[in-house]
Amino acid sequence: MTCPELHKNIQSYLDGTLPAEQEEALVNTLLEDPQARSLYMRYAEIDTLLADAHESTNKIIAFETEPASVDQIIRRQRKMAFLLSSAIGIAASLLLGAIFYFITVESEQNFGLASSHGTIYQLIPGDHDSTQRSPNSSIQPGDRLVVEQGCVEVKFPKNHRAIVQAPADFTLTSENTVNMSYGKIWVETTEPGFIVNTPEMKVTDLGTVFGVTSLEEEADEVHVISGKVRVESYLGASSLRQTRELHDLESLISNSLGGFEKIDYSGDAYLTELPEEIPYIHYSFDRDSLTGGKTLHSEGILASAQMNYLSKRNENPRLIDGIKNEAVQFTHQRDFMISTWKGIPSNRPRTVMMWVKLRKGLDIPEVTSPTPIILWGSPAAPGNKKWKLGLVGPPDQKKIRVSLGSTWLNSDYALSPGKWHHLAVTFTGGSNDQGEPEVNIYVDGQEIPWSMASRVSGKKLLVDTIEREPLQVGGGEHDAYPNSLQAIDELYIFEGVLDQKSVRDCMNR
Repeated sequence: MTCPELHKNIQSYLDGTLPAEQEEALVNTLLEDPQARSLYMRYAEIDTLLADAHESTNKIIAFETEPASVDQIIRRQRKMAFLLSSAIGIAASLLLGAIFYFITVESEQNFGLASSHGTIYQLIPGDHDSTQRSPNSSIQPGDRLVVEQGCVEVKFPKNHRAIVQAPADFTLTSENTVNMSYGKIWVETTEPGFIVNTPEMKVTDLGTVFGVTSLEEEADEVHVISGKVRVESYLGASSLRQTRELHDLESLISNSLGGFEKIDYSGDAYLTELPEEIPYIHYSFDRDSLTGGKTLHSEGILASAQMNYLSKRNENPRLIDGIKNEAVQFTHQRDFMISTWKGIPSNRPRTVMMWVKLRKGLDIPEVTSPTPIILWGSPAAPGNKKWKLGLVGPPDQKKIRVSLGSTWLNSDYALSPGKWHHLAVTFTGGSNDQGEPEVNIYVDGQEIPWSMASRVSGKKLLVDTIEREPLQVGGGEHDAYPNSLQAIDELYIFEGVLDQKSVRDCMNR
């Protein structure tokens, strides 16, 4: 019996909805598996506490209560019969388990910490005495972990585990509780009771796999991948704060009044295993990635998304010889591509790199305003929260412009039309002491100087992640300027900052 199936069967049994033919299988599992018995006892405890709380509430509200229904009586009898039928076997198993308890408890009580290649994090010890730290544990309750880029995996006692994606800042307050100031966390539990606290909500596991996203200046989200959780709001007046229970494939977002709103399920956006390297998405634009004439598919562990070619003349993308296999050529100046992926949200670190060839001669747009290479976010006012890599300058002197909302910066190097160039832009997500974004621009593997073109002082650089346009290449649905690109190949977007050597390694693959 799989872990999600066991969770669901125990919940169904306690709810009185488990089919009779599945009860025997559940009994056998409880007899054979001590972790399954522990899980059942935790569920039974929660079920009893909730029932007692509900009964107490009813007594306060009304002096008279209705007698139990026949269904309720049958359900209680079935529970008692179930427990009696397995009590002898469970007692024997518990006695046997006690013999091995002192052998296994040490490993079950240890925490573990691992990270992907390229991950940058700080482990800040808590107030506990360092001499009391377990020699087999690299992290323990009271410790704070700040993940600047990449991914970490935290293993908890009782085999709970979590995958955390940067940027994230969280503290382990106990063996089953995490206080997360911000970040993106996926949690798999072996028994109920695990808690994730964010500034806006408390998520209590009731036996499940779930994900929580808490980003600065944006509403917190929870997505239940399997099982169920209880979500309690920390926002608004205490009398208005809601508590919700979520089940398989359900999702919520918090609001400032203490309530929740349903949103589309996005549980597949969370990493479930620790990747070997920084998460990325890759569009090769090769022929074998093209389906249906207009749709190109991505690779990579960050996301799996389609890229659709849009042409006002309803033409298919033209594939030409690229740097590696094929590349996409933009036949007309108003053609562009749009992905189903919504880009790296907020101020998460990123590296965007690709090969591009610009139009040359009279074919190049006769405009000096920026023309887009790629973009995502909300480009329109108010807010103008977007990430955009574009081109600016006269026809034969196009230079790179990076836009972060209303903050723009221009490179000091003109690209040669009609020639393949490798472009890479990195952004740490932060700013230096002068308030300038921490951005590096590389052309053909060489770092290129840049200068500020426009800056909104006193405001954080943010890319909107809720009401936003997805990744677009060569233009956009609301872009007023024609496409300066002739072709594009090997688009990579990493959720982290690559150094110059890594950029060159990717360029020379």
